[in-house]
Amino acid sequence: MSAEPIHRAADDVQGVSFEGFTALTPIYEGAETLVFRGARIADGARVVLKQTKNEYPTVREVGRLRREFTILRELGVECAPEALALEEHGRGVVLIMADIGHPTLREILESRKLDIETALTIALSITNALAAVHRKGILHKDLTPRNVLIEASTWTAHLIDFGISARISRELHAPTGPRSLEGTLLYMAPEQTGRMNRAVDSRTDLYSLGVILYEMLTGSVPFPQRELAEIVQSHLTRPPVPPHEVVPAVPPPLSDLVMTLLAKTPEERYQSDAGVRADLSECLRQWKASGTITPFPLRQHDKAPELRRAQRLYGRDHDIEALLQAFGRARARGPELCLVAGYSGVGKSALVHEIHKIIARHGGGFFAAGKFDQISRDVPLAPVVQALRELVQQILTEPPETLAAYKNDLLTSLGGNGGLLVELVPELELVLGPQPKVSDLPPDQAKNRFELTLQNFLHVFASEAHPLVIFLDDLQWMDPASQRLLHLLLTDAFSRHLLIIGAYRDNEVSPGHPLSTLLDELASSGFSPARIHLAPLDRDMVGSLVADTLTSKPEEVQTLADLVYEKTQGNPFFAHQFMVALYERGLLRFDPEGGAWQWDDTAIRAANVTDNVVDLMVGVLRRLSSETQHVLERAACIGHSFDFGSLATIAEKPATEVSAALWEALRAGLVVSLDGDYRYLEAGLGGGARELAASLFNVRYQFVHDRVLSAAYTLVEPEQRKQLHLSIGRLLRKRSGERPRDDELLDLVHHLNLGAAAITDRAERLDLAEINLRAGQRAKAATAYHAGAIYTRAGIDLLDVTDWDEHDDLCFSLYIEGGQNAYLSGDAAGAEALFLELLRRAKTDVERATVQRQRIYNNVSHGRFVEAVQTGSETLAFLGHPLSMEELGSPAVMMSELEQLTTNLRGRRILDLADAPEASDPVVRSVLSILDAISDSAHHLNPIVFSVINFRAVNVGLVHGHTELCPFPYACVGYVLAGMFGRVNEGMEFCKLAEDINKKCPSAMQLSRLHIPWGSCAHMQHPMRKANENWAVARQKGLETGEYYMIGTACFLETMGNVFAGNLIEELVEEAEKHLAIVRRTRMPANLATMTVVRQTVACLAGKTRDRTSLDDETFHEKEFVSRLDDEHFGNAKIHHAILKTLVCLIHGQYEDAWTWSEAAERSLGFAGGNLASKVHPCLRALVLLGLPRAEAHEEAERRAEILHKCRAEITQLAAWSPKSFAHLEALVNAEAARTEGDLEGAIRLYERAITLCQENKAPHFEALAGELCAKFYLSIGAPTAGGGYMKNAYRAYAHWGAAPKVAALENEATHIWPSLREVSRTRGSSTTASSSASLATRTLLGQTSLGSLRDAALVVRAAQEIASEIDLPKVVDRLAKLVLDNAGADQGLLILARDGELLVEATFRPAGSTLDVGHGQPLEDVQACAKSVIHYVTRTLEPVVLDNPRKASRFSDDPYIQTLAPKSILCLPLLHQGRLSGALYLENRMTAGVFDVARVELLALLSSQAAIAIEIARLIENAHVANEQVKRANERLEMEVAHRTEELRRVNDSLFDMNQALEMELGQRREIEQERAALHEQVIAGQRQRLAELSTPLLPITKDIVVMPLIGTMDTERVEQVLSVALDGAQRLGARVVILDVTGVKHVDTQVAGMLVNVAAALRLLGSETVLTGIAPRIAQTLIALDVDLKSFVTMGTLQSGMEYALRRCRHVDLAPARRGGPHR
Repeated sequence: MSAEPIHRAADDVQGVSFEGFTALTPIYEGAETLVFRGARIADGARVVLKQTKNEYPTVREVGRLRREFTILRELGVECAPEALALEEHGRGVVLIMADIGHPTLREILESRKLDIETALTIALSITNALAAVHRKGILHKDLTPRNVLIEASTWTAHLIDFGISARISRELHAPTGPRSLEGTLLYMAPEQTGRMNRAVDSRTDLYSLGVILYEMLTGSVPFPQRELAEIVQSHLTRPPVPPHEVVPAVPPPLSDLVMTLLAKTPEERYQSDAGVRADLSECLRQWKASGTITPFPLRQHDKAPELRRAQRLYGRDHDIEALLQAFGRARARGPELCLVAGYSGVGKSALVHEIHKIIARHGGGFFAAGKFDQISRDVPLAPVVQALRELVQQILTEPPETLAAYKNDLLTSLGGNGGLLVELVPELELVLGPQPKVSDLPPDQAKNRFELTLQNFLHVFASEAHPLVIFLDDLQWMDPASQRLLHLLLTDAFSRHLLIIGAYRDNEVSPGHPLSTLLDELASSGFSPARIHLAPLDRDMVGSLVADTLTSKPEEVQTLADLVYEKTQGNPFFAHQFMVALYERGLLRFDPEGGAWQWDDTAIRAANVTDNVVDLMVGVLRRLSSETQHVLERAACIGHSFDFGSLATIAEKPATEVSAALWEALRAGLVVSLDGDYRYLEAGLGGGARELAASLFNVRYQFVHDRVLSAAYTLVEPEQRKQLHLSIGRLLRKRSGERPRDDELLDLVHHLNLGAAAITDRAERLDLAEINLRAGQRAKAATAYHAGAIYTRAGIDLLDVTDWDEHDDLCFSLYIEGGQNAYLSGDAAGAEALFLELLRRAKTDVERATVQRQRIYNNVSHGRFVEAVQTGSETLAFLGHPLSMEELGSPAVMMSELEQLTTNLRGRRILDLADAPEASDPVVRSVLSILDAISDSAHHLNPIVFSVINFRAVNVGLVHGHTELCPFPYACVGYVLAGMFGRVNEGMEFCKLAEDINKKCPSAMQLSRLHIPWGSCAHMQHPMRKANENWAVARQKGLETGEYYMIGTACFLETMGNVFAGNLIEELVEEAEKHLAIVRRTRMPANLATMTVVRQTVACLAGKTRDRTSLDDETFHEKEFVSRLDDEHFGNAKIHHAILKTLVCLIHGQYEDAWTWSEAAERSLGFAGGNLASKVHPCLRALVLLGLPRAEAHEEAERRAEILHKCRAEITQLAAWSPKSFAHLEALVNAEAARTEGDLEGAIRLYERAITLCQENKAPHFEALAGELCAKFYLSIGAPTAGGGYMKNAYRAYAHWGAAPKVAALENEATHIWPSLREVSRTRGSSTTASSSASLATRTLLGQTSLGSLRDAALVVRAAQEIASEIDLPKVVDRLAKLVLDNAGADQGLLILARDGELLVEATFRPAGSTLDVGHGQPLEDVQACAKSVIHYVTRTLEPVVLDNPRKASRFSDDPYIQTLAPKSILCLPLLHQGRLSGALYLENRMTAGVFDVARVELLALLSSQAAIAIEIARLIENAHVANEQVKRANERLEMEVAHRTEELRRVNDSLFDMNQALEMELGQRREIEQERAALHEQVIAGQRQRLAELSTPLLPITKDIVVMPLIGTMDTERVEQVLSVALDGAQRLGARVVILDVTGVKHVDTQVAGMLVNVAAALRLLGSETVLTGIAPRIAQTLIALDVDLKSFVTMGTLQSGMEYALRRCRHVDLAPARRGGPHR
């Protein structure tokens, strides 16, 4: 970019000298160059010397000066400086030019304001200079006032600084960051940013001319912003203010001319220098003649003298709109797939690249593209990798702070797997830094790991603010690996804000094609892509294309357009190439004198111009030089895109000749460069310079179209192609050295394999076999298994029989890799054939075991679990550790292995085994690896097989030493011992041992695995929720290692465990949805089925299914689902479905159904092993049996009694092992048993114990069930009053748990059986339309436990403290605004205050902040942005209104605002203080219905009540200030009046004695009035003080038993008395059992305050209330201790929330032991 000029003193250049020059004066300093004026000693000529600035200049810096020298020499025009010489200077070069000697336009603009005539004269001169440059085929690309010299006497312009100029007529720019752009942003055309689907051409310079002219006329550039990104955005999307609107003196026609130059797209600008020159001349002529410019038609002479490729789209408006809609959907959510189909050359790629403008218009995003290639289509994932590299290259252009943020996000998202992607995208290491090598994993897990890593990588870049768009061109050549990856990205449950656009030739895609297969798979998943089909252009559109190409009007070129249409049938690419062919043959030419294009229809029809586009392009290529044809043939063999280095290698020509050939192809428009470094390889720069540049810059090129590529490839005779590819491969192999780099492998092997049949040298064949092995391994690492199988098969085909003797390792590896790639790509039979052949050639048992393990993986990968175990059994036999299939399924063998385990311990402590030595015997390690491989299959068979395998693995480890594969079997043994054999302590120690061994022999995969069995038995010793720690580790490490089975298992076990533990249903709903999304990502049917069951159970409990005990909803049909659960594949889902259904039916009292499901669970119990569900099952079973009526059949009754006895024994044992998990269930079962046995006293005692234990173990669901059963028990013995109390508590517990259907059922039941429950029901309800003001005033936050929360209660109290701490009304409103915006869920709202009977809008709330007009409120009737009818209703009835669908609310549906804008949700609350209206809070959400749920309304109602108090206080203070001011003014007036009258009396005193007496009387009256006024003032102040005191000690009811008094500020004697009075009065009036005094806001505590606290506590104790003191800061605690305050009279808690938790426990359970008194606060 251009820099600012500098002015140096003469001594600044001391030490700077150039041989042969003197009198040096610095005139400019840029980022890369220094410019001096001087004189040539030889002849005294004035010169300008431009040298590289840096002592060690880069090749680019030197190259720019070399190019500038070359360009100036080629130009040879008066409007540019003459290049005299280019000389070496130090390590750089110096460019010597003739000194023009004029100031820059920038200097002139800074020194004076130009008049219109001068501005026009200069602009016209610049246009002439540009025309001269453009005629030479040069684009300046950096036209700015600093690069224009002006001869002041004639206003003649000269152009300088051609360092970044282009020597071709059309140049493509890739998107890059603003800091990486070449040129000067303020003057840069939109297409130069690379963010438009447009090339840079001469019209780019005209845009810059428009900016200069704009600045000369207005004094400022159109977009003077400082931020680079903002400038770029402005050039792309924002229209400039027309000059005549900035400076009215600018004539509108001239303003229109400037705006035409500044058009965003080149097609809308002037098309030629001649057109600009003609209109500027006309403006100047009129201005000189009359001082005005009258309107005239612009662009009448605007025709370009050369063919110009039309860049805009024709007839595609509908398609662009479809693309925009797809982008919008991706932006809102995504993922989205948009397919663009059509014939080659129809404009698919051009249409898609319009997305650049869409992205820019919508504030940004990422765009990356890749292209499939017909010639190199066997290179897997090539276009995907190309897109990823482009994406990383984009972020490498970002500022350091942004790049650091991306680095942090990527490291977090990728975990330890960044190295996987660095292998594919080397540039990623520049962002992340060096990455550790990833660990080796089994094939399936490696595949999963790679896919998850790639998905997580893309998630970092895709966001709502910046969607990610990936364009993949030519999907008709898509490889299977890319097909699979696209399926993953589009069906990933976590994929968001991603748009994938695919273009393809629909005539080349048939059924069975990878794209067709992908679309079928997506359809089966319910995914439907957007489709755009591009048809050829119609005749009119072809006419427009031809007219734009010739910069003419359509009617002027109609006959030619008809000819083009007939030949090309509307194909845009073919149409352009056809016109180029006509132009090159002289059949189409420009007449400079007439200023028009000419052609001869007859001659064109007679000419033999082919109507086949490939033949046409072949003809174009054959007209090039033979050297260029040779180079393009080689380039076509590489593919659509290629780099200079590779091309130079395979062309076998010097770099200078290759660059010259490419330069010819560039100028012919057949290839384009993908970066700007091509300029340093241009012809004319000198051989040495180009050789150096070629060695340093690996410039990338691509063919301009596939048809050009096909034509270039066609130049090579078919029989020569294989030999040519072999030659290319050999050249690349020679260049690659001893070991080719990973990023070279696939290109290298592609060429060599095409010519492999011609390789006869054995060494070369072995080398290629090894390269194919590495290529197969690389393809496998990138999950491109189909390609990997092809590479390894090619390597195998190169082997000779004798190679097994001399190159055994290579042969063995090729077969292993080949087999793995085969079965991973779905070819199980092919893999098995390779493995069997390898078994035949294996030399040792260890080698055979290695092959057998791959056969096991092959079977597991295709779901053949029995065959996998059978293969493992065969392997163990020849390894000397036999385990037949019969033994694996034998309980006796399992017990024998268990006994052997005890023997092998040899008295050692289990935890000490972590220090035992590792196994070193290869055979033992093979045995353990086989046992590890088949343990996965054992999961799917039965627990006996699973146990035998893991017992055997542990026994081998105990005897021979462990390996890194031992932690999982150790943990499994622990699980079996604890969960299935009741040896809990041993089992838990084995689990801990597994963790210890894993720490010594780290393996992330083993870490994920071991936490599954550990978590599955944690409940045997710890609370149920303890296992969450295990599930979290298993899930995280599973995601890192691709352990899909473990991920899915952890997800469903965690969610199900939390259901059994009693987590709140609201939290469970969110957790279940998240975990289901994760499990869907794993695509494991068994785990998905079980997780679906758990999710539907949670939805049922929450009331989100069709019936309270049915799991059916809109997307799930339970009966159909259960019918598909066969034992072989879905036994796990079947057992857990039955147990969860038992729980649901039990909760709803449907005992017969619960028994049916319990029986079903019993039949499938073996699938649950010893996990938590299997332990909860007997508890539920016992409760169901005890709730059922006695069976009529004697045999059934006896059977049930036996079952009950067995269950109770098991429950007793479980409670002994883990009281935190099972003691409450034991007590409840015993209570129900006592009830059925008629033991009334025992039942009462046990029910109480069960409820208490449920509370201690935090099991609200079983607490609710126990309370309900206890209530019904009391009803059965004729004690409905006691039963009613328990039913109330049960009701509250169900509501707290969140079981909405059960709560509703109890409410319905209450109307008939529990009359006292109606009151509880009413307190929890909240109308969706209105409720009375009285109920609002007395509502408590935890009145409905299921909706209230301690967090919200603490929020309200803190809000009250914050609001109450302000006494200034504007600040009160500001605090309220922030609180509302943070907690309301609204997207806009109003705060309305009532003043003197009028409603005024005091604040407008919006998500970005609040706009306040406090104290000068706007009348409500003048405000449009609200539903006034709702506000009037609320302020008149003092009732709140909640509308979930305002249009359907008949009362308000006629409101004009609701009819027009249709907000989805409205909430309006009255602000009440002591029954009086203070105002109203109006909120709405225009996007989402049902935002204001009951909990949120309740929270906002309490916030509003506190706001009303605060507003009242602020108003009182405001009124007091007003009153004080009024009194002050009255005093001043009175004093002035008394002084005046006294003066009058003094003057007339001697003569007016009688008047003196009258005056004395008057003064006496005035004194009485003054006394009365003073008394009145004191009365007002006292009243206000009383009101303030009342409001400064707010008493907040949290429940009917709990109140909170937040204390704020300084406590004096008066405040202390007030606190005591309010606390006692409130406690007595409300009947509170607990009063919480929160002293967080108290600034200072002294003896007086401490005494007050003690007195309040003592007084409240007399009233039967308990005092809890919260919020004691350390300084206050020290003060209390120092004052020796007796703290025994109240409970102290550290925070308000902990105080509330204590108070809730006290109020619910009076028999709980009280908290510690008198000690340090918590």
